Amino acid sequence: MAASPERFSSLGKAPVTLAPERPLRMIYCPAGRPLWFDLARLLAENGVAEPVLWLGDGVHDAKARNAFAQAEVISYKSINFKRQVPPGFYAGQFDAFWTSAALHETRDHAIKLMDRSERFGASRGPEREAYFIQLCFWAMDRVAQSKADVLLMAENPHSAPSYVLYAIARFARVKVLVFSAWPLFPAVTLRQGLMPPDLDIKSLKLPTDAKRTAALAKFRPVIESYVARFSDPGSYGFVPRYMQIQAGRDPASGSGKRMAARIKALLRLLKPRMAYGAIVRARLRRSFHRMAKTNIPTGPYVYFPLHYEPERTTNPDGGAFHDQLRALAQLRAFVPPNIAICVKEHPSQFNARMIGHQGRTARFYKAVTAISGVKLVAETVSSAKLILNAQAVATISGTVALEAAILGRRGLVFGGAWFDGCPNVMRFTHALDWEKFCTAALYDSKEIGDWLCDRLDACGLPGCVNPSNKKYFAAHYADGSLLNCEAAILADAIAAALVSGKPVV
Repeated sequence: MAASPERFSSLGKAPVTLAPERPLRMIYCPAGRPLWFDLARLLAENGVAEPVLWLGDGVHDAKARNAFAQAEVISYKSINFKRQVPPGFYAGQFDAFWTSAALHETRDHAIKLMDRSERFGASRGPEREAYFIQLCFWAMDRVAQSKADVLLMAENPHSAPSYVLYAIARFARVKVLVFSAWPLFPAVTLRQGLMPPDLDIKSLKLPTDAKRTAALAKFRPVIESYVARFSDPGSYGFVPRYMQIQAGRDPASGSGKRMAARIKALLRLLKPRMAYGAIVRARLRRSFHRMAKTNIPTGPYVYFPLHYEPERTTNPDGGAFHDQLRALAQLRAFVPPNIAICVKEHPSQFNARMIGHQGRTARFYKAVTAISGVKLVAETVSSAKLILNAQAVATISGTVALEAAILGRRGLVFGGAWFDGCPNVMRFTHALDWEKFCTAALYDSKEIGDWLCDRLDACGLPGCVNPSNKKYFAAHYADGSLLNCEAAILADAIAAALVSGKPVV
């Protein structure tokens, strides 16, 4: 899209770098925070982009219908959970999709993403297949009719409707911008798709860069503190706060709140779908324990801790390796046969407060043990010891690879990790071999901390995705300064990215 070089006034809202010759037509998928509605409003007011199709958290739907009369606002709850696909007719648009590799990739992701919206087990294959094809018809119709220039997503699409919409937009050569979150503090990066690299925001020279730099500078001590937690490998073994929250043991909450959370979790078992989940979960746990070993192998091994599923960190963040069994199969081919692979279940998979029973089956564990040299290890085995004694740590996109890197171990990731490019961590490609992986230079923890700070400075933007994330990072929002600058800086970055001339990746 050609761009006018003229800067223009934003009436004190978001000083956008460059304005397109006309407002771009935007498909928008916002998350639940007010930030994401404010962002759409600023982009429209500044003549950068106007929503023509809106699919996101329902908290914004009424405001979006009032503010953007020209946009079709789709109920996420209806299309995703009730599977009520909006009316429309497929008229042969993008017919090359049906015989392309993109069809199979999209189907692969979308069918598995339906696990997240199931309530009692899995629907039959024919039902999922028909729903997927119907979503393709709908997305093709809407992308063609809207004549969209850009698809903007607050986070990676992790429902079947949003993923299909993303895939069809990319197939139609619509420019795609997706935010990717850092889990250490409220910061995001911007990508042209689901996978790295992150856009170099600093090189775009935003008018709000001074505000951006000041906001991000507050996070440097967090990086230093995080890296320092690994300074004594012998005492390493802390449980991440997000896992404590999932288990109802948030250290930031008082004992009364923690007790209330436990009582609430018990009361949820009275609901039929939760009781069903408890039964399935108990069976899964028994299946896992029958096959898991309680000791660490004495010989060399690679540690592969499983991700919790269903969750975005594997699908779609894993890309081609969104299925952990496929990643394990590829890992087995990558690692010499005399080196074992230790697999440990995620601590939250059997959590009664979550829906992990929808992301595993007993056959999953049987398939894991059908791979030569792969050992399931019990929950009681220390994750710290598994990391420290391993020759390498492999994961889809988990922060465990970053932890291993800080501890001086090698990390291997298969998907689009937020720390992509970090020293001591490599992303798997078929061009990589074991010898090259093992002989790469190792860096100390200070160099990794410096890399994280430099990466934040180059690519970071202040902001977080959902209300739950904001609550998690409440201390960073206490003085209100982040709330006052997030939307303006994000709007400025998007405007600059849209007119920067960078090609669609």
